[in-house]
Amino acid sequence: MAKKKAKKAVVKRVESVEESSKKSVIENENRQLFWFFVVVGVVFATVFVSYFFVESLKGFEYGGANWTVEDYGQFDVYHARFASLYRKNMMYNLYLRNDPRKNNVPVEGEFKSFKRGGYISLSQEFESCRGEVSRVMVDLGAFLKSGLGMDAIAVATSDAEFSLRSETPYVNCSNTLDRSVFMIDVGENGVVQDDVNRFCYTITVEDCNDITSVEKFMTEILVAHMGG
Repeated sequence: MAKKKAKKAVVKRVESVEESSKKSVIENENRQLFWFFVVVGVVFATVFVSYFFVESLKGFEYGGANWTVEDYGQFDVYHARFASLYRKNMMYNLYLRNDPRKNNVPVEGEFKSFKRGGYISLSQEFESCRGEVSRVMVDLGAFLKSGLGMDAIAVATSDAEFSLRSETPYVNCSNTLDRSVFMIDVGENGVVQDDVNRFCYTITVEDCNDITSVEKFMTEILVAHMGG
């Protein structure tokens, strides 16, 4: 009888030890599982935050428009999409090679005065350029016509003799008052609105590869019309 009681007690102790061991194993497994999910959550959060931080660096607001930075390998392009300033039913995409936030070309005047038609009048020195400014002239014409919303843009010259030889319209701030005039010249870069003819602007580039003044002119128009 005593042996049976002792045997039962041993069995109970063994069962108790086994049960305690099982509980310990379960608790240990639960603890490991908890920390596993904590680590996974931290890693996920780090990746998630890092991704959106990097993406936020690719987008910014300037001049009242939203911009994205597009990586083309050897260079970045700054892209803005906005409603045409004079034709609200038309969307326009502006692409720049220079960050508009860091373009420090000096400007003088306000950039809200435009006629419905205009001339881009080139100096003789600029006319001979075959560098990057040749490309950006195409961008300027497209921006004035579709981004700003002018009716027509024509090419002219600010050189009277060249005008006679080439039959190109001779246009400057003084002799053309019925249209907007955009004088393009080579010298110390800057963008200046004429003091007398407020529809006339002079854009000066430093050399045939300097596009910063032209890009500055376009973004200043955005700032004047859309804010920022």
